[in-house]
Parts: sequence; C-alpha cells; structure tokens
Amino acid sequence: SDKLSADSPVSSTASTTYSPSFPSPSPSPSPSPSPSAASAAASASASASASTTSGATYYAVDVICGKQVSTIVGTGQSGIKYTVFPKQLRDFLKSASQAGTHLIISGANIATDGWDSVYPIKDSCFTAYQQEARDFISNTLGYKWISSRASRDGIIVPLQGQGSMEIHNNKNSDSYCVENPDGIRPNDSKGEVVLKYRSSNIGAGVFYNGNGYKAASYGFPLETLKSPQDMKNVLEEAFKFFRRQ
Repeated sequence: SDKLSADSPVSSTASTTYSPSFPSPSPSPSPSPSPSAASAAASASASASASTTSGATYYAVDVICGKQVSTIVGTGQSGIKYTVFPKQLRDFLKSASQAGTHLIISGANIATDGWDSVYPIKDSCFTAYQQEARDFISNTLGYKWISSRASRDGIIVPLQGQGSMEIHNNKNSDSYCVENPDGIRPNDSKGEVVLKYRSSNIGAGVFYNGNGYKAASYGFPLETLKSPQDMKNVLEEAFKFFRRQ
C-alpha cells in the first residue's frame, strides 16, 4: 500500500485543523532527532535482530504496523503469518525500552491482534502468541484493547485542544483506507488517553510513562490521516511527551 507523504495532494474534510494544547515539556538536555529521523531509525530497527542491534542507538523508534494482522494462509497448514508483534520485534522493543529508547506504535490492529482476531483462527500456537502479545502490549507499551471497530466515521479528536482530524476510512485515490480502527485504553495509572474517536468516545491514542522510557500508541495508522499537517502535529506531540519531565 502507498504511504501518504507530506507532498500528497490531499485535504482534510474535518471542520478544523487539529490543534492540541498539551502541557509544555521541559527542555530536552540534548538535541533530539526529528520525527523523520525517528522513522528512519524504525526502518533500521524493524529489520535488525535484537541480539545484534542495540536500541540504545536511537532516541525513539516508530513502528508502522498499518493494517497488518494475524492471518491464515490457504488451508492453514503453513501456520499463522503476519502477526503484529512477532517475538523478534517484541524482544527488540523490550531491549530498546530498557535502554531508554522511546516508542511510537501505530496501526489498525495493534490491540486486536492480542485480544481478538480478524480471521477465525483456531490454533494453539495462536493462543500462545496472543498471551505473549497481551503481556508485551500491557507491560511494555502500556495499553489494552477495547474494540476492534472503534469508529464509524474516522474522525479523531484530542482530549485537550481544539479541532479534529480524520483518517481515510473509505476507498480513495490517495491512501489505503482503515474501515475498523482499534480502540485502546491505558493499562494502568501510568498511561493516559490523549486522542479519542468522535463517534464512539473510545480511546484512539495512549501515552504511557514506562520505567526510563515513554511510549505513544495509536489505534490507527498515522499514514492514513488525510492531512499531512495532522500527521506532523501528532508526531510533534509524541516527541513533546517524550521530553516532558
């Protein structure tokens, strides 16, 4: 699927531009990379083995999950493919967070893959994977699943600030669409909901204060936002959160 770039000729149909007003962070003791640098770091980390690459190399990693979800191919004899959080990725992100690297996670099934399923998978290996994924999501990323169909109209609003933003939830010529984004909530008191879906009032984005690191998780693919400015704003707020003392 094509990613929506900053140069894509699209415009948001939301009534006003997303303009959050989160608390101002304390100045960072050292310069931090831009969101684009974080995305580049994520590309490197996604293909790296946790045993050979240290997450400490990066200030933050951005894991782009899109619409990936556990899937049975053919008759199912070849096993389950396309899990959102395979063991190698979980191990890398755990190692990175323990080294102080902040995490950005986005995708339409980042919670569904741990608690629910898109396809009727009946496999003991899938059951074991889901338990491991739930533990990782809850304890490292700091969120839990609420709904696999959290929005009807694709409109997202901040809990603080003004305006709204919109994801592509119907077929179009600019981006792949997300018909059913994930609804998420904090796992415990160390997390907070920062975005919600307008139609359901269910959480769309969660910030989590981990032990020596922070995580920003979104139940929709950031690249499906209709406005490039909204994408920029979301990432900027994540980095402000990372720098907040």
